[in-house]
Amino acid sequence: MTCLGRRGPLILVLAILPAAAAAQVDETIHLNPLEWEARIDFDGTRRSTDNETTSDLEVSTGVRFKQSGYSLDPRIFKFSVEVEPEVSRGEFSGSTQDETRDGFFLNYNINANALQGTPGPFGVDGQFSKTTDTIDGSLGNRNEFDLETRSLGVNWKTRIFPSTLSYSERAMEQTFESGLTSSVSKRDDVLRAINFRGRSRKLSLNLERNWLDDLTDRDFDYSTNKARADHRFEWGKGSRLTTHVDFFDRNGFNEFERFKFDETADIQHTEDLSSATSYQFSSFSQQGTTIENAGSFSLTHDLYDSLTTTGHVSGSLRQSDTLDELEYEPGVDLNYRKKIFWGGRFNAGAGGAYRITDRDSSSGFQSVADESHLIPTTGLVNLNRRFVDGSSVIVTDTTGALVLTLGTDYTVSPAGADLVEVFILPGGLLGPGDTFLASYRFELQPSVKFSTIPYHYRASVDFGWINVFHRTSISDESLISGAGESFLIDREDRTTGVQLRWDGSSVRTTASAQLRSQSTGSFDTDSLDFDQSLVYNFSRRAGLTLSISEVFSESTNRDTDLYTGDLSIRWLPWPNLTLRPHLGYWTRTDRGSAITGGSREEQFVDGGLDVRWFLRQLEISVRYNHTVRDGDTSQSTEDRVMFTLIRRSL
Repeated sequence: MTCLGRRGPLILVLAILPAAAAAQVDETIHLNPLEWEARIDFDGTRRSTDNETTSDLEVSTGVRFKQSGYSLDPRIFKFSVEVEPEVSRGEFSGSTQDETRDGFFLNYNINANALQGTPGPFGVDGQFSKTTDTIDGSLGNRNEFDLETRSLGVNWKTRIFPSTLSYSERAMEQTFESGLTSSVSKRDDVLRAINFRGRSRKLSLNLERNWLDDLTDRDFDYSTNKARADHRFEWGKGSRLTTHVDFFDRNGFNEFERFKFDETADIQHTEDLSSATSYQFSSFSQQGTTIENAGSFSLTHDLYDSLTTTGHVSGSLRQSDTLDELEYEPGVDLNYRKKIFWGGRFNAGAGGAYRITDRDSSSGFQSVADESHLIPTTGLVNLNRRFVDGSSVIVTDTTGALVLTLGTDYTVSPAGADLVEVFILPGGLLGPGDTFLASYRFELQPSVKFSTIPYHYRASVDFGWINVFHRTSISDESLISGAGESFLIDREDRTTGVQLRWDGSSVRTTASAQLRSQSTGSFDTDSLDFDQSLVYNFSRRAGLTLSISEVFSESTNRDTDLYTGDLSIRWLPWPNLTLRPHLGYWTRTDRGSAITGGSREEQFVDGGLDVRWFLRQLEISVRYNHTVRDGDTSQSTEDRVMFTLIRRSL
């Protein structure tokens, strides 16, 4: 990876250090003791695949200086400067290519603030930084990045409405290599932002404009305008009126405009009786404009702090050039909680509604932007809408700046019942537990009037060491008039599980099992999850951590078996020496019509040893990893040795 070459802050760094040294004779500037750190790193990797054997060696050496201080008083002007020059040399050899590379990097971090601690009306702070680093993630993923940031902010310290006006700029070069597939994705962009934030006791305001310049050949340039205002007015005991105004406009890549206004009045009539009245207006524009007006009223009664009953009525009207849709429903929810024998707690709930939907539509498409989904263990997610145009699906991270690559990070395929499935591929930029945003177009359904009866119930018993639970959610649709029953869809989701917990003086362990059954029209999914974890401390100097997970999933077009496990041991034979052997595995098998060839199997096994020794200002760390990847299309074995020697001033 090469240096970005943006030299403005570098000149500032070189100017500050000599000036700081000369300022020692000036009584107006106080310098803290200079901190420094020298290091030598070695990183060697040998990889064998079906086609060739390669070796990649790199040696780097660098030194880091940190100088901090203040002028006159820390509340008037305070600063810190970190500079870390580094020189590296690498050699790569393979059956088809030999390469030698030399590199020079200058990482730095400059922070300064003025007048922040004074009683004056404003303060100023700024930061300039540059970081070049490599992060090793799960499944052997490697993420190399070169990050440069600049920011400058002015704070108004008024009691009535303290606020901040800031400008920031972030330049990112990133190379991501998948440990499973060896695929490489690159990112090179510059993000600039101007932001105003202010907050008082009742009102908060946030205004922001962003520009992203994509320097890759994908050219995903865009600019956004954001505005959000929140107001809160309270009266009486527990009563309040809250108002939210939210505007978002995106130009360039994936253009759309969204505006929302909502207001809610929560009124505490008596100690046991409360109500909530809300209204929401929203508009969304992307290849057409959709406007929605919605309102609701709910009345809640609390009986003896055990039984809470809520009745509600709601309605909405959604309109566009090709759609007029009216929905209204009454409903009720019950929640019961009670302390029981042996210190346990019993919780139960049930509820239901009756909804009428009257849809008048013509042929055409509507758009959805930034639909949020949490990635489950299996990586499979169904988009919310039916009749989705699969070719229109765009997947990004939660910021919208990182656009995932189709075929490398995710796939899109039909899932049955006119649904579309997004599969987050193992070893990609995102994985289980992450959240992604999906934007797409979907085809409007024909004019129809139908009723929906959604209802749910749940129950759980928790004794602390054991928790047993069940929850069910069902939605039945029935035709009243218009298009046929084929355009309606019933949904069902049932989950039953148990969790065991034990916390002792030296042992902490959990074990859980969960059975989930989902049905959306003719598309069915059943999954059985097992999770176990153990933390056991033999003594102050030794302990182990173990986690194991098994997932078995069966759906209409795909069956998945997934096993993961991680074991690490911490041992301190002497106070200054730490040994950490570790072993991990990940194996996945997919079968079904959604899989090319009918089946696919992938396996990843990783083991190694981390050693860390330190004595006063000296630190030595050695890491060894042995990795085996085995898939249907490729196999590889990797051995990696890393060595670091650090000498610190303090």
